[in-house]
This record gives sequence, C-alpha cells and structure tokens, in this order.
Amino acid sequence: GTRVQGPDVPGNTFVLAAVDPSDIIWVGDVTTSATVGYPLRGTAPGNSLTIEVPNLSLLYFDASANGDKVAWIRIR
Repeated sequence: GTRVQGPDVPGNTFVLAAVDPSDIIWVGDVTTSATVGYPLRGTAPGNSLTIEVPNLSLLYFDASANGDKVAWIRIR
C-alpha cells in the first residue's frame, strides 16, 4: 500500500483499531511501511493500539490492501 498521514486532530491519547482489514495495517512515523511500524490486525479484543501523540497527523498508516481503514477515538 501507500503510506498515508493521519488527519490534523489535536489530542494527547488515541486508541486506534483496524476496521475489518484484509491484512495488517502498520502505524508509525514517517518511516512506516507495509512491514515497519506497529501492527493493527482488526477489531477483536486486544487488537487495538493506545498511543500518546499531540496530534494524529504525526502518525502514518500503511495497509497492504487498498481500502482498509483505521478507526480512532481521542481519549484526552
């Protein structure tokens, strides 16, 4: 896939989860690729990622398949 920058959403702590992905979605900084980063594997319990960043735009997402999506919620 192609690395995509997160949206401009200020916050502090976010919980991320892949929404019914066909494969792993990788999350990380600008160096994230289809094999480098933190893996998101779906919405089953334990497959979410809690991360502290001042803005969601500091994260990048790379999915193996086009159309895979990541859901997020700002905690604080």
